[in-house]
Amino acid sequence: MSEKEEILMKRKLGRNTMKKAAAFLLGVTLIMGMSGCGVTREEDGTSAAPTESSSEAGDASEASSEDGSASKDGLIPVTFQSKWIPQAQFMGYYVALDKGYYEEEGLDVTILPGGSDINVPSVVESGTAQSGTTNLYNVLSYQEQGYPLTTIGQVMQDSPFVFVCHKDQVSSIADLKGKTLGVWTGGNDAPVRALLTKNGMDPDMDATLASQGTTIDGFLDGTFAGYSAMTYNELLLAYEAGYTDDDLYIINMEQEDCGMLADCIFVNSDWLKDNRETAEKFMRATIKGWAYACENTKEAADIVYSYMDKSSADYDHQVKSAEEVAKLVLPEGMDASQICTIPADKVQNSIDIALQYGIITKDTDLNTVYDTSIMDDITSGSTAE
Repeated sequence: MSEKEEILMKRKLGRNTMKKAAAFLLGVTLIMGMSGCGVTREEDGTSAAPTESSSEAGDASEASSEDGSASKDGLIPVTFQSKWIPQAQFMGYYVALDKGYYEEEGLDVTILPGGSDINVPSVVESGTAQSGTTNLYNVLSYQEQGYPLTTIGQVMQDSPFVFVCHKDQVSSIADLKGKTLGVWTGGNDAPVRALLTKNGMDPDMDATLASQGTTIDGFLDGTFAGYSAMTYNELLLAYEAGYTDDDLYIINMEQEDCGMLADCIFVNSDWLKDNRETAEKFMRATIKGWAYACENTKEAADIVYSYMDKSSADYDHQVKSAEEVAKLVLPEGMDASQICTIPADKVQNSIDIALQYGIITKDTDLNTVYDTSIMDDITSGSTAE
């Protein structure tokens, strides 16, 4: 068997393993069901106690190596914990896996699907996975609790948070006063609280913040004047339900300086000490995957869809979602060489909001949260030693 044939076979086997894992986790994750749209998101419980990873994740970790030693086929195993089941939000990793970018770097990468019962920081802290992705402010919380976690890349350069309102009830930010507003819990309400505070309102007195759960039903039935959304997911659900821009007043949290950075890449700090070169290889291949995905969103959506459970997956939603995710990872005017770099000003804004609204209790800074040297080496063309 030729070397090319071996790579293709391993890629096929890896995809089959991923599909089985996704199917298993689908049965225990919360699926957002709205008008037949099986769309999901993770609600990061920053104040919740860490939970154990699933047995499925534990089984997968047996194929990995904490010390970064090569497997028998010469590839270094790395396990990556996603925060949700396969979907366009994570297309860069699946593109890198599908196109062999990780293998080109000498890595055998396993992507573990996440879910509502998967605490990503806990999985990475335990060594079940060496790396993972979650919202930046979730990492901040666990770092403060003493978890050995180091952020090494920022995937979403812009905040995906928006607040979506019925235009006949809310046509300006000032109109939020006195309204019932849908929010996510566990610290995920911080952007809405920041928005209200910035505009002279007391979040606890001048509006009613109510848990919206994992659907937008409270908005559709009129319970909420507005609801929290990600541009690549919940906002799309409103359009898919028949709403148009004429029906909606959309507040962009990034533009209001109230957005918090979402998906970042972090690793187990102890693992990083002995595996910097491996971490750099992982980031280099991941960046290549994201660059391709952002320039080829339709193909990227096709790749992600191939890993999804077709009984609940909405293909058209994934195609639209891929387009929106690309705007966050590679914003207009940004060069692909800057993917996963660390936007210091936005990181600081996220830290400030996290501190103000209790996600963290002690101030921190960029150099404590991130190890910027890996991205510095990649962008400069240097190699980690």
